[in-house]
Amino acid sequence: DSSPVNWSIVKVVEVGKDVVQDQTGQGWESFVAAFAAGETDVLFGAFRAMADDGLGQPRGKVVLVNWIGGRCPPKKRASILLAKQEVGEIFNNVAVRIDANDIDKLNVNDVEKNHPKLNCCS
Repeated sequence: DSSPVNWSIVKVVEVGKDVVQDQTGQGWESFVAAFAAGETDVLFGAFRAMADDGLGQPRGKVVLVNWIGGRCPPKKRASILLAKQEVGEIFNNVAVRIDANDIDKLNVNDVEKNHPKLNCCS
């Protein structure tokens, strides 16, 4: 896919009924910034990173972030287990899943260090 957009964030409006696209963009920094703005939300983000397929060919892989904002109300927090399944059906080819409630868990260097074949900066 040659689209400059390489990430999408969705919000579950009602578990089992409605998922809406919240934002799209380009680049890891703007991806993380979108989560930082969602302190009271449950969000799911998919970032298209490149990964070596073992044959020297770069392939698009998805980094899926399950986000529970630090000030998210308990009722919303409780919905994440069912919502994870629902969102998992939307995004395929997921190489890495990250559960986060703080943007420090989304440091690009840490993500790439823990998943050496992944390049989130390309």
